[in-house]
Amino acid sequence: QAAGGSICEMHAAAKDPLLEASLRNRYSCRGLIDEVVCPEEEDRDVIFQASQNHGSEIFFRHLRIRANGGLEKDGLDEQFFSLSRLFTAAMSMGFVVFNIYTILSNWLLILKQAEANSGGRASTKFLLLLDRNSPNSLWYFWLLQLAVSSFEVLALASMLAYSACVVLKYNFSVSGEELMHYRIWHQLYHVCCEVLPTLGNFSAMKTLQCFNPQVLTSRLNLALTQVEESKRKTYVRVLLKFAILNLLLGILGFLAFVLKFAQLVESLQEKIKLEGISYGFSVIFQVALLFGFINQAFGITQIAHVETARLFLFIFGGEDSKMQAGELDRQEAFLACVARTICEDLYAKTPPRERHLRRAVALMTFTHLDVQSLVLDEDESQEVDANTLRSEDSVRSRCATMH
Repeated sequence: QAAGGSICEMHAAAKDPLLEASLRNRYSCRGLIDEVVCPEEEDRDVIFQASQNHGSEIFFRHLRIRANGGLEKDGLDEQFFSLSRLFTAAMSMGFVVFNIYTILSNWLLILKQAEANSGGRASTKFLLLLDRNSPNSLWYFWLLQLAVSSFEVLALASMLAYSACVVLKYNFSVSGEELMHYRIWHQLYHVCCEVLPTLGNFSAMKTLQCFNPQVLTSRLNLALTQVEESKRKTYVRVLLKFAILNLLLGILGFLAFVLKFAQLVESLQEKIKLEGISYGFSVIFQVALLFGFINQAFGITQIAHVETARLFLFIFGGEDSKMQAGELDRQEAFLACVARTICEDLYAKTPPRERHLRRAVALMTFTHLDVQSLVLDEDESQEVDANTLRSEDSVRSRCATMH
């Protein structure tokens, strides 16, 4: 009866004279301007009036957080594997292969330029930051390009080797004792949900994110959790280390961006001047070079990581909106439990090959959206929208039932 009464009251609020006046103004000249400045105002004003008159609990009364994090939620098999997720996993692997090709081809191109270098001069004609009048400036520029490209190759090889070791270890050499602990599941989650997406658009320019103000705040808050974990670390020490490290990494990222941009211009000039190839193939080469650079530029700041960090801060950070050391430990343990649930409990009755495929796709495509779906439990019968508040038939039927 209380629920039916609250709906009747909210419906009465929707019929408030002030609201009716605002709705009439919608059809005036001022109303047309308001429609552009504040669209969908009618629906939102209905909900606003209801919350003001009868309590703001209508906003989130249909939500609650699952204490077990949704790890025992029904229907996880269907949720974590679908054709769209299979396509997403295949596309992610395609970007990994393309980025590997981009990095290796750039490295080989720079190595070939060494043959054209003689007399302390390099073959490049697009020089940035260095003095062109210096006799060795072009040679130094080539050395910087080689250093950046070699760093990318080494970092790429390291990530691939680490990923292969973790996957092979889990499939062939992990012991039953290790499966009961945190490490192997954390490594699997780290490889599938962090390393592989990074490989899709990794470059030396990635450290340029240290100059991104939208990322610095969250990184700083995460660094400050080290003060709680160790008595030797003070706020001054952590802040000083954070400032110096981010400054150096940001400068390296900026230099990498300049060098790779210069290399892109030079490569495009060479492709344009190539003889003996058709215009169509020339365009394909140019698009591949341009898209490779753009793809790596996207990897400077990965939006998915920012969104995931923000969601974890909301869920685990608590009321103070700050991630503490214990909360960070609980977050990482939860993600390890997610990896274990996917790799051990899901698809247990399917054939081995299909089971491995489904589990790999589920873990590779696991995102912050899945975390939200797991953690939140929604009761749609308690959800309120403008149509519910306006529905006279629904209100009258509920009121009639109540009275």
